[in-house]
Amino acid sequence: MRKKNRWVKAAAAVTAAMLVTVSPVSVYGEELLVDQPSDQMQASEHSVGQEDMPEAEEQADTDDMNLPEQLQIGGKEIVNWQGLTGESYPGVTYAPETNTLTFNNAEIKGSTEYDEAAVFIRGNSSIQDEVTIELIGDNTISYEEDLPDGNPWALMGFLSYAKVTFKGSGTLNLVGSANLRNGMIFSRLQADVGDRTEVILDGCIINIDSGDMDADDWFMAVHGSDGMDLELKSAELNITADSEEMGQFQGILGDAAHEVGMDVNIKTEDSKLYITAPGEGRYGIDTLAGAEFIKSDIRLEFPAQNSFPMFAATDKECAVTIDDSTTFTWIQTDGRSYYLDNIIFDVKGSPYIYIGNYADGPWNLTDKLENAFGKDEEGLMNVWSNFIITPEKLGGDARGDINGDGYVNLNDATLSLKHIADQEKLTGERFKAADLSGDGIVNMTDLTQLLDLVNNN
Repeated sequence: MRKKNRWVKAAAAVTAAMLVTVSPVSVYGEELLVDQPSDQMQASEHSVGQEDMPEAEEQADTDDMNLPEQLQIGGKEIVNWQGLTGESYPGVTYAPETNTLTFNNAEIKGSTEYDEAAVFIRGNSSIQDEVTIELIGDNTISYEEDLPDGNPWALMGFLSYAKVTFKGSGTLNLVGSANLRNGMIFSRLQADVGDRTEVILDGCIINIDSGDMDADDWFMAVHGSDGMDLELKSAELNITADSEEMGQFQGILGDAAHEVGMDVNIKTEDSKLYITAPGEGRYGIDTLAGAEFIKSDIRLEFPAQNSFPMFAATDKECAVTIDDSTTFTWIQTDGRSYYLDNIIFDVKGSPYIYIGNYADGPWNLTDKLENAFGKDEEGLMNVWSNFIITPEKLGGDARGDINGDGYVNLNDATLSLKHIADQEKLTGERFKAADLSGDGIVNMTDLTQLLDLVNNN
């Protein structure tokens, strides 16, 4: 049984930190000591450039921009408690009117001077609910120096936002290193259970690599600490645990305590989602509440022992819907799940499942799906090896696929009926596909079997 780790809620501590000079605060579930300067200290600390501050009337216009409470990029403060600072970072522009960051072939290097993230934005929860990151060209975020122990470092941190959108035709590469805890982390902080973050990838490519880590490291690539709805629209998300030495890896996850309402929903359409992780103690999609994969390429590859591609949220039935244009690949070696019993695979359209290396596969969907999964002595579901759910034909076997389009449906049944009624004769490979009984004759027996295939789909 895997260990269950609970993330400590940060709301009370963050509120307290705003009211006192020095106060302990839990950020991303880790205890830190954060210096919160008094008003006098703040005025002194940010005195540089005060002569350029706008007059009161102009400052009111700035307030109308719904600025976040804090925005820092690579050690540069773009927005702080006073407003826009006039700072900038090469390759990055910020549009306060729409709260949009644009990365244009940017190479962002985080600094340990700031203990939140290389790119960090804290929303003003009373007026600001959305932030957008537009990607142009090839962009990279990493740290310029080795990270010290004892801090939950992140490459990107988003606090107090209900919706975060990555869009554009560009690419974002997040490159990890030792002592890095999060690739991207999304937290509502003061949210109630069920107040989730909506994360959208629209048209872009995001690559997250854990980088060089050791046995003391635990890396979470995309982390919705208060629950997350993740949607890919014509986008790519590639997550890789580069090091086999790290202690633990989680690709996409909600709250690590597996609480219902703080879990993860995933939807992909015309998209690619790859999560690959060598080494033990690896988990792909963790605390999953449900998933819908449409016209997508999904690959979860976890070849080592004690690793698993997908966990469902505890005590909640999880439906994974896979349409007839999606390829779903599950790679696992000698692993076992105590949560797969909550997952139901609902495969639409295609009559074929490729299942390799176990349970005497391959199985046809007309067989019960349970035939592909065993149960242990506790009655829980197990997957002992690999399988692929695919819309492609099974090894050239076209049983029932008379028109050769890769699917078995009523169009094929119509062709079989026309042959039987002497309206349109089938020949060659089309005849062989219609002869489900294999007796060399296409008749009502074959049509009945074909209709059974269609109905079971």
